[in-house]
Amino acid sequence: MRVFLAHPGARNHYEVARALESQGMLASFLTDFYRLPPAPVSRLGSMSRLPSQFAWLKAYSERSAGLPAEHVSVSRRMQFASILRKFTRSPQSIALADRLVAKAMTIAAVSRKFSNAQVVYGYSGSAAYMFKAGKAAGKTLILDQASATIKTANAIMEQASQDWPAWPFERVPGAYQEMEEIEYELADKILSPSSFVRHSLVSSGVDDGKIFHNPYSISAPFDGTPMNLEPGDVRNNRPLNLLFVGRFCLQKGAPYLLEALKRIDSRHMNLTVIGSTSGVEKLIEGHQSRVSFRGHLPRSEVRRAYSEADFLCLPSVCEGFGMVQLEALQTGVPVIASTHCGDVAEHGLSGYRVPAMSSDAIAETLENIMAARDSITAMRRAALKRAQEFSFEAFARRLHFVVAGGQ
Repeated sequence: MRVFLAHPGARNHYEVARALESQGMLASFLTDFYRLPPAPVSRLGSMSRLPSQFAWLKAYSERSAGLPAEHVSVSRRMQFASILRKFTRSPQSIALADRLVAKAMTIAAVSRKFSNAQVVYGYSGSAAYMFKAGKAAGKTLILDQASATIKTANAIMEQASQDWPAWPFERVPGAYQEMEEIEYELADKILSPSSFVRHSLVSSGVDDGKIFHNPYSISAPFDGTPMNLEPGDVRNNRPLNLLFVGRFCLQKGAPYLLEALKRIDSRHMNLTVIGSTSGVEKLIEGHQSRVSFRGHLPRSEVRRAYSEADFLCLPSVCEGFGMVQLEALQTGVPVIASTHCGDVAEHGLSGYRVPAMSSDAIAETLENIMAARDSITAMRRAALKRAQEFSFEAFARRLHFVVAGGQ
């Protein structure tokens, strides 16, 4: 079976593209930015003279994953769509970006590479036009559902907004939900990275029989230094270090975490936040005495933060998986995660699973950790062991099984 894959962005270091290539299944991969020889800038011209504020564009253009050049194509329309989304969130710009991606997919659907593939693989939100052509041509259609359905996400986020009305969130317009439902109807198989995403699909009316579970992998090892595993490191009276990595917002459960911390003596536990606080600056005022907001940091500094953390906190309200969990496990950091993200931490072993949207549940977990500091050392070792179960090789094998016709 040969697969035509299309998606903008790197998507976990081009995990699916690399997995399909490793299994001898990748016919063609269409994306926005990818380094193709001989020019390292994907048809956008030389970027050596770009001002510093456009450094991200040069980095985008130099992304690669070691795929054979003959299997990769870049779309200028998809590139411009990604640039629009980077610079603005206005409805007009987003609508234009959507039209550009739709046009790119429509053009791809009449290409020779598309016609030579037996399977079409796309991501929720951008696959509908390509799937319509694939269905007409009798191809097998596989949809990657990276996050909860829009119907589920909107309902959950509105509930969270009632708890925290001052915290902003963007409701996804109904037109996107309609497009998503077309994709569900057309898809022969749908891949889900977590039980939360699977449940959202079923509750949105998708046939459970065509949903396949394939959690994401540690496809690019996170070069962090594991914490000191010696028991004495946590048996003393130093404050325990919690870490949050990602955008500090309602969707990630930020206000629930801040509320939970109010019940914990600041002499015994502190929190470091790495990531954007854009839009909530006023809401986090007053928390700086026990929370360190460090903003965006270079990867080297993020690695150091993991090596200094006792637990990663991911109390997400609505998250498809949460790759930061795998980064934490690789460095021996147990994870406190909500039930609305990936099934990564084993409750009581390599971390804790807490009910979503519950400050009380988070606080109770933190209190239990403080009362049983001696168990942290064992949890660190369990975290390192658990990380080994999310190998790229296992992900590629599961993907091969689904693409090749597994049931």
